[in-house]
Amino acid sequence: VTVAPEDIGYVKSLGADEIIDYTKQDFTDIIRDYDAVFDTVGGEVLLLSLPVLRHGAKAVSMIASVDDKRANEAGVSVTTQSTKVLTDRLSELAELADEGIIKVRIGRTFPLENIQEAFAAREAGTRGKVVVAIS
Repeated sequence: VTVAPEDIGYVKSLGADEIIDYTKQDFTDIIRDYDAVFDTVGGEVLLLSLPVLRHGAKAVSMIASVDDKRANEAGVSVTTQSTKVLTDRLSELAELADEGIIKVRIGRTFPLENIQEAFAAREAGTRGKVVVAIS
């Protein structure tokens, strides 16, 4: 996993096997022949990720899309992931979080009447999820 220095302890606690501080290290110089990349940054990061994959591997991006030509040149397949939000899926995720099976990092919580502050906190780069509580 690639992270900022302040998140190294956090990803270790989640069980990360290999941690790359992207402020000091270039992941393209460190890793090779991976089976998959999950991109949550987008843009150039997805393109830089293609050469670290083995032939036949997969890249999934939450944000970016890459043209088929670049993926074919690298010998990998690229998919853009999107999530359809449904009540039953959210209920299942909430249950998994309640059971501690998945961990959610809450950065800040705001009451609904302060939703503008919540958006501002997210825009400012609050670490963790910004939650709006509805009573």
